[in-house]
Amino acid sequence: LVAHLSDRIRIPFGKRRIFVVCSCVPLTLSLIFLFMPSTQYPVIYAAIMLNIFYLFFTAYQIPLNSQLPALTYNNEAAKINILSIRAIFGIVGVALVMVMSPLLLKIISFQQMILCMSLLALAFCIIPGLFQEPQEIYVKSEKHSSLRQSLREIFEEKKFRQFLISLMAFWFGFNIITQVIPHIVTVLMKLPESEVGIVMGLTFGITIVFTPIMNILCKRKSLSWGFRFALILFAIILPLLFFVDSPPYGLSAEWYGKFVIGLCGIPLAGLFTVPDGIISDLATAESQKRQESREALLFGSIGFVLKVNFGLSTIMLGFLTQYLGQTIENPMGIKLAGPVAAMFALLGVIAFRKFEK
Repeated sequence: LVAHLSDRIRIPFGKRRIFVVCSCVPLTLSLIFLFMPSTQYPVIYAAIMLNIFYLFFTAYQIPLNSQLPALTYNNEAAKINILSIRAIFGIVGVALVMVMSPLLLKIISFQQMILCMSLLALAFCIIPGLFQEPQEIYVKSEKHSSLRQSLREIFEEKKFRQFLISLMAFWFGFNIITQVIPHIVTVLMKLPESEVGIVMGLTFGITIVFTPIMNILCKRKSLSWGFRFALILFAIILPLLFFVDSPPYGLSAEWYGKFVIGLCGIPLAGLFTVPDGIISDLATAESQKRQESREALLFGSIGFVLKVNFGLSTIMLGFLTQYLGQTIENPMGIKLAGPVAAMFALLGVIAFRKFEK
């Protein structure tokens, strides 16, 4: 609904920009109040605040992302550069929170730390709204399709469905891995929980290093090549996680695990960068074909499906750990998470090959 409204409204301030600016403050407030829960009904309160947070996060993110087609129209190099820079800043933002939060907790309370970090996030979030919105690229017409018709026409597009399946397959596997890494560190590698942040930091550090390399390769090859390469690399690396607790050649579980998880940072450089570029191309083609703006609706449709996908992958991981084991004595559920995620990456490769053809 947010995406459809963003595609339809016409105001001088900018149909994307207005959502970005107006959602920043309520998004920040919902984040602050989320960590100041009610003592009487904590579960209900948390559920309500989470829904409010994700509502305004959606209102911010989808219109912001949907500016990419117009911003980089007929300029593939600029598109790849923007996506690469965004990926690096996103990872740096995560690292900033991981580093600053513990430091602030040494001098101020938890609630004060949340307030400081939320206000810092607000300052960064408002920046895109300070700039002029790029000019629309579709051929302007008086046509305004209904939300239902627009969605039907988008999902009728064969290339859209093929790419969506490949993207779902990747994120399904990736969600499993991101949720199981703490268990890999503490159960298979037998390290304290404090080491989880270090292992994740290593992975994201490698992602930052390889993002400029992926940038160059995608410019020389294509975005499609980058996506396929990253999926194949994931399918090769993730099965190695099965052997973390009993690595070959006498290697220690700690260093083998860090090495394999760190390797995942290489394909992440492509998968944090490339997909939105392909979505941008699909959105441009759809908008020009229908002679009306559908960029936000296409980004929003994919975002909605991936949120459902996240829930399904969480259920899958729960099934693995509950029925196959998640303890040091019986870790099979954790060990199989890597091969299962690799299987979905491989399915993504197969689906993407059909998309490319």
